[in-house]
Amino acid sequence: MAFSETDYAQIDAYLHNRLTESEKQALEERLRSESDFAAEVEWFRSFVQNYQQLRTRETVEDINRQLRGQTAPIGETHHVPADQEGRVLPLPTDQSAGRRSLRPVWLAAAAVGTVVLSLGIWFSLRPTTAEKPVVVQRTETTPTSPVDPKTEPQTTSVPTVTPNNREQSRPYLDDRPRLAGQAPAELRSAIDALNNDDPTAALRLLSRIRPQATKPRPADAPTATTDSAEAEDEPLFGAAPTESATAPANTATNRRLDTYRRFYTGLSYLRKGQPEQALRVLNTVQSPLRETADWYSALSYLQLNQAAPGKRLLNRIAGSPNHPYQTDARKLLSQLP
Repeated sequence: MAFSETDYAQIDAYLHNRLTESEKQALEERLRSESDFAAEVEWFRSFVQNYQQLRTRETVEDINRQLRGQTAPIGETHHVPADQEGRVLPLPTDQSAGRRSLRPVWLAAAAVGTVVLSLGIWFSLRPTTAEKPVVVQRTETTPTSPVDPKTEPQTTSVPTVTPNNREQSRPYLDDRPRLAGQAPAELRSAIDALNNDDPTAALRLLSRIRPQATKPRPADAPTATTDSAEAEDEPLFGAAPTESATAPANTATNRRLDTYRRFYTGLSYLRKGQPEQALRVLNTVQSPLRETADWYSALSYLQLNQAAPGKRLLNRIAGSPNHPYQTDARKLLSQLP
């Protein structure tokens, strides 16, 4: 954290006891509340102490060198002038001893003054230097407080129901359907494509299925009534309309073919990832595949994230005795939220 020039001026005044009592109390309160500022003050305190010790040691060494230069080495005698030879010198008085001892004291005081003056000059020039001191650029990692789970948004902790419904029902989509009887031979190619995980090819083959027809009836023969299921089926699957002179060879056979074709068309849409189209077709499936179509209709609702109608169908299947998907419906209901 970078501090202003005013901050460093306050630090300097605080370390040299130049603050008033109110300013000192305000700064000490800031030291207790701001850890970065307290660390900066401690760093400068240690810097000043180290610098003063260094300068004092250098001054003392200079004094010692001066004193050693004035003191004769051991074994060396001073030359006494001839006129003073044999003269007894007076003992030093307290006043003279005090004068001589004041010189190192004044030298030490001058050294301390030099240190203080140098430090003041350094502080005054510090903001204008090209290079910033290392302490200004120093960064300290601030410990982060652990996140309180109560402060987190509730949307991140509450699971959404919609993806869970889709996820729980998806494994059932690839199961082989349990049919009442064998599918017509005309659908074999489409069923094989669906079993090989190619629902697009299955839909293409199913759209080509046409109802069986016989030879044209005589002109005087009564006109046969067109089956309603076939009339509804032609626009949905694209089956070409039969000629007015033809009639179904076997109404039951064509109805059975149409029922299986509708069921496998809806199942192909569901496995292709189009549950809305699948539901539209599966709702038109008649007996004997109505129960199986109900199961896949429930799966289609769940894939559409419509849990309410899907669960209603599953509950009806789970409560129906001898239903081919009764066990699966109960299991899936227990897995849904």
